[in-house]
Amino acid sequence: MNITFFIGNGFDIQSGLKTSYSNFYDYLNKELKWVEIGWPLNNEISEDPETWADFELALGKITEKEEILANHKDLYDSIDDFKSVFASYLQDEEKKLDIDFKDEAIQNSFLSTFRNFHSDLQPGEKVKFNSRLNLHETWTYNVITFNYTSLFKEIYEKLPSKLGEHSLGNRTYHKNKGVFMDIHGTHQLDMLLGVNDHSQFSSKLHEIDDESSFVLVKDITNTELRNTKKETATELIHKSNVMCIFGMSLGATDKMWWDLIGGRLLSDKSTQLVIFAYEGVNRGTSTRKIINMRKKWEKLFLSHLEVSEEAEEDLLDRIFICIDSNNIFRLPEKTKDLISSNAQNAHN
Repeated sequence: MNITFFIGNGFDIQSGLKTSYSNFYDYLNKELKWVEIGWPLNNEISEDPETWADFELALGKITEKEEILANHKDLYDSIDDFKSVFASYLQDEEKKLDIDFKDEAIQNSFLSTFRNFHSDLQPGEKVKFNSRLNLHETWTYNVITFNYTSLFKEIYEKLPSKLGEHSLGNRTYHKNKGVFMDIHGTHQLDMLLGVNDHSQFSSKLHEIDDESSFVLVKDITNTELRNTKKETATELIHKSNVMCIFGMSLGATDKMWWDLIGGRLLSDKSTQLVIFAYEGVNRGTSTRKIINMRKKWEKLFLSHLEVSEEAEEDLLDRIFICIDSNNIFRLPEKTKDLISSNAQNAHN
């Protein structure tokens, strides 16, 4: 059985790193770094940082402006500047990671997640979820990360190849590490920033300049880089029996991946999806609000798919939403405290 985890920036943030775009803009303001990012992004973002909290979506929309269309090569240069300064910022953030990735407590936090990732499901959900799991075979855990940092990778690579085991009758089946890949590159190599497809930026820009495709569309950039990341990730999804999304907003600029996950769910009715959603609520939040949060995330995922109402009902029977899990890839408090204590020296 293949279990594939999709890891987003929420993991880094949960672990104490300041890696959101908003964090980066605060840094640019504090350190007076806007000058290092050329026009037009320096002006556009500094004047309206809230709109640019979703950088990739805002990047696509800015191409609709006539002034940008007339000077689109300046935009490309500005994107390069942005990537360079952002990569340097993330590299400084990683200086906080003066920790032992082989630390037993850190290792156990990951091992516990892989072995018990479905522990936060509600009792009725667990019965349904577990009934579809194939216990008569080895389980392989794959990871596709969308992060530019190395924190998750550093911990994952230090884990033993055998993550656990389960027994059935007189037979024992292993739980093994599988494929790890960073689909959007890292701050050190092939860092991808952009939109999902041509519909998310100006059709006029696409008409007047072919270069716009591989500058702005992440999927096309990967193809032009001549790597096989898309093909490898697609194959992993097609073989997955369980898929888990953690630390991601399910944004439109990654729509192709939600389409692929949805397609896998539709093609095999034993396949299941768990979305670990962050809402930042306390445990005393009303049941009405929790239920509405779950429905919001269900609706958000389904909004990326073009399916019938009947298909939606079938999908919802195999999509599980966990709000604010305390058990998923949560580093020990002493580790997070150490990361935070190093923060003051990160950008010096």
